[in-house]
Amino acid sequence: MKVRSDFVTNSSSSSFICAFKDREDLNTQLDNLSSINGEYANIIRKDIKDKSHHLNKKKVLHLLREAYQVSTEMELFWGDNYHNWSQRLQEEGLKSWEVEKLPEYHDLVLERVEEKMAQAEKKLEEYTVFSEVEYGDDTEFWAQLEHYIMPSLPFVFEIISHH
Repeated sequence: MKVRSDFVTNSSSSSFICAFKDREDLNTQLDNLSSINGEYANIIRKDIKDKSHHLNKKKVLHLLREAYQVSTEMELFWGDNYHNWSQRLQEEGLKSWEVEKLPEYHDLVLERVEEKMAQAEKKLEEYTVFSEVEYGDDTEFWAQLEHYIMPSLPFVFEIISHH
């Protein structure tokens, strides 16, 4: 058995999908970051502007579908019905990582993902400019961005956790 004796981290990161009505809205929103510490505001402005040319609505929907798939699977399996899924797996002779082989689980995941996607598509209709930025919490400085500053910004459309 190996025992790790050097630095071990429990850091996380999150992607922030930012949405703006148009380039003018992007510039206005970023100019209005005056309530945020200057260093953080400068990082956010630079990161969003640098990455706003690489993301379109189709790519946003793809990212959201992937994120909704993972989060829905986790919510369904580990949520209130864990014991029911666990029992069904046992009945079928399956391990927990094979839960997607249960047709009712698979169908429920698909149904919920489609519901979330329909809601996201409707909300996205008013936006034309998108940016994805990612911040982790490996230091206190970056943790502030990931856990407090970015989630509070009005242009953050969705947060995708990579915990």
